[in-house]
Amino acid sequence: MKRRGVGKSLYILFIFSMLFFIGSLVSSYFLYFEVGLLDITGLVTGEGTVTLSNAGVAGLYFEGNNLSFGSGYFNGTGDCSYKLYSTLDTNNSASRNSDLGVDPNCWVNTTEFLNGNTSRSFSLVNNGSVAVNVSAIADQNGEDWLCGGNCQLTAVAGLSLYSYNLESDSCTGLTDGFENLITSDAIFTVGLCDSLDFVDISDSLNVYINASIPKDTTAGAKSLTITFQAITG
Repeated sequence: MKRRGVGKSLYILFIFSMLFFIGSLVSSYFLYFEVGLLDITGLVTGEGTVTLSNAGVAGLYFEGNNLSFGSGYFNGTGDCSYKLYSTLDTNNSASRNSDLGVDPNCWVNTTEFLNGNTSRSFSLVNNGSVAVNVSAIADQNGEDWLCGGNCQLTAVAGLSLYSYNLESDSCTGLTDGFENLITSDAIFTVGLCDSLDFVDISDSLNVYINASIPKDTTAGAKSLTITFQAITG
């Protein structure tokens, strides 16, 4: 009798366990699919931002890209015999030339500027859509340009630039008078304009040249390339 009682108790316990298991499955199904309390997903969402800045277009063009002093030579006689170099510039009408505008005239037979011709300059116009910073740099120093290492007075060889507003509000941050672009043994970057406007064609710069020519400069044509660069601020 005791063994039957134990077997019957185990049978009842087994049935109760099965009922509890089935009930748990039903409850889980209801919570998961109907109520959603146990809803789990592998999808993670977020937000991204795309930004765009219109930087505008930087532009620069020349109204004139070639300046020439013509043909001439240094007169090393008479009152000029004590001078070591002659100063030539393209802004003679503004009296920025120490030799071409006054006596003694140590540079003679200059076909371009000797006879009172008007000022000559590079004219730079901003044809872009943003204000630009304008600078200049040359391709060789004064010794290489004028002497090729053959001048005893090569130390005075050089060239400088002077920037001037064509319109009063074209540019802010011009040169402080003439600034060295090259000396006998060095090349510099000259800041011609910190911010050149772009509103109209009158927003432009005139860039004048001032050159120091040693009296013993070697004969022949001399050419210097100047690169002008426009960079947005």
